[in-house]
Amino acid sequence: IACSLTTGRIFWVSGPHAGSIHDLQVARNSGFYRKAYNIYRMTGLKIYGDAGYQGASWAILPFTERYGHAVSPQEERYNYAHSGRRIIVEQVFHRLKSFTILRSKYRGRDNYALHSQIFSVICAIFNMDIVGRPLRPAVRPLQTSHTQ
Repeated sequence: IACSLTTGRIFWVSGPHAGSIHDLQVARNSGFYRKAYNIYRMTGLKIYGDAGYQGASWAILPFTERYGHAVSPQEERYNYAHSGRRIIVEQVFHRLKSFTILRSKYRGRDNYALHSQIFSVICAIFNMDIVGRPLRPAVRPLQTSHTQ
């Protein structure tokens, strides 16, 4: 899913995907990668992502250790601010898991179309629910600029 970092409102849903697939590959397979890149190319706006989006020019990512080089104190401060901005995404996942069908193993065999419909409906219910029960906004400002 992709959601607003200010409200938590879900604006993009993809999946499900069979097996274990890397986040960046899911973005490519679903068309999100191309949409995010086009937005970046036309407006310069980037999307906050986690380390699973390494290599995406349109993503603002945390610093990671590279070939034995530890993350510097300045990079750690940046990562702290970055995680503070992304915390709303984790709040979205936490609230979605309040729906029992998402908290337990899906038993619909290989009926991925039905699972996708169920998930989309739950996301729509979630978007209606956050109007009355908003998520806590992120409060950590970014201290440095960062591009990878």
